[in-house]
Amino acid sequence: MDKKVNVIGGEDFKNAGMFFYCTNDDIQSYSKKEILEWFGEAKRISLENEKDFKIMAIEPIVSLANKAAVLIKIDTKNIPTGIFPTTASIH
Repeated sequence: MDKKVNVIGGEDFKNAGMFFYCTNDDIQSYSKKEILEWFGEAKRISLENEKDFKIMAIEPIVSLANKAAVLIKIDTKNIPTGIFPTTASIH
């Protein structure tokens, strides 16, 4: 099942490396285990501009806004430029 996430700081993607910082209001837990369970066996992230990347790792964190969030590391040989997504689908 696809799940929607909010992508924060996409404009800093090239400087930050190969990580997207994502949140979702449906994640009600701050437990790393439960956050990972919410993402299930996610393999790909599709950005709103239809760019699609393989997920290499998902690291749960608690954001400064006291929300559950994740860093999603993607697999790409060329770090994309000009990507400013605000939403994405995880599948």
